[in-house]
Amino acid sequence: MLTNSSSLALLLELLTVIPEEFSTLLLPSQKRAQARFELSQSLQTILQFLMQVLSQQTNSEVAIQAFKCIQAWVQFGVPLDECGPLVERLLTAVHDEELSDVAFDALSSMVSHPDTHKYPNHLMWLLKRLLSLDRLLLDYMAEGSYECSQPVLSLFTTFGESHSRLMIDWTTSSQEGRDCVLHLISAILSASSCPAQFPTQETISEIPFGFWYILQDDIIACEPEQYQHCVAVLGPVYTALVNAMLVKSMYDPKDHEWTADQRESFRCYRTDIADTIMYSFNILRDGLLQSLLHHLDRAIANCLTRPAAWPPLESCLHAWYAVAESLADSEEEEANPLLSIFLAKLPIIPFNNNIRVISTVISLYSSIQLMLLLLHSLLSAVFVSCFYNRINRSQHRHLCLCCMSRISAVRRLAS
Repeated sequence: MLTNSSSLALLLELLTVIPEEFSTLLLPSQKRAQARFELSQSLQTILQFLMQVLSQQTNSEVAIQAFKCIQAWVQFGVPLDECGPLVERLLTAVHDEELSDVAFDALSSMVSHPDTHKYPNHLMWLLKRLLSLDRLLLDYMAEGSYECSQPVLSLFTTFGESHSRLMIDWTTSSQEGRDCVLHLISAILSASSCPAQFPTQETISEIPFGFWYILQDDIIACEPEQYQHCVAVLGPVYTALVNAMLVKSMYDPKDHEWTADQRESFRCYRTDIADTIMYSFNILRDGLLQSLLHHLDRAIANCLTRPAAWPPLESCLHAWYAVAESLADSEEEEANPLLSIFLAKLPIIPFNNNIRVISTVISLYSSIQLMLLLLHSLLSAVFVSCFYNRINRSQHRHLCLCCMSRISAVRRLAS
């Protein structure tokens, strides 16, 4: 075995390049299959060599290159049933500041490899081992080191996105599987709901958006019996997610101090939140509407006594906007009675000349095509706000044009 660090690093770099080059090499299918077979024959020898290097070397640069080499071969395709010792070594390395990034990358490559679904039992074992990292995630978030928690969160989210269908099967087939899945989802949910302002204090809460979509998409694709089971188990998770999104989507009253990039990031973030709430509606249905009604009642009551408490009100209206199109496009002959209850509350909303509350309600009106009378009332509120507040004229002009365009559209429909 080589002992010179520079020679060893060079050999490891060469071993790293081989699978990387194979992935981009253009070969006829038969020759490609033959080349893959030959490389696969050497796989165990290479992995044993890499484990030997890691057990004997103290040079950090050599160790980093060894982990990069492991990641390259994992991407090539290491059978999951042969990864036990490798996983344990990687889990040890994630606690080493110099090695953690490359170790997390290797674990993510292992988790997301397209062949892993062939080994469901080994995937369950792998999930149990990965869940030991949740303490790391929670500790970082508890101390406010949100960006330090990103590698763990990304690994958890990658597992969830790659194996959501299998996770549903585990949830509905055994108590052990259900416990593991809920453990993983709880860790991801804790990041989605972290108590800090996006994007000025944290940027990790946007990472799981794709996971929440993929999971609900696989849930609604289930057979009826499994679907009902999933909703019973995972419905409370989506309820908690919506409650978290209502908080995370609130405007910061001091966002005028943000940079333009930060304001744009938050705008896109709220769009993702609206999509997530819409996906949650596919799972929760009337339960979500009832929850939003309770939130709206509390927000209206608070704003009536404290006009400065407008962010929760605007956030709740933004959530109603997220589900409004789904309700408007419903194929049911009669409107959802909960929607009627919501519409009856709109005239008592305390706008308090707040441009953002007004703007969100205009978008909501536009989405569900409310009565002309309500549009006239809102237009009056906009003019009053324009008269009493020093707000950008172009913003008011845009709001008024939106109102008038909706008024014209409704008149055409009525005629």
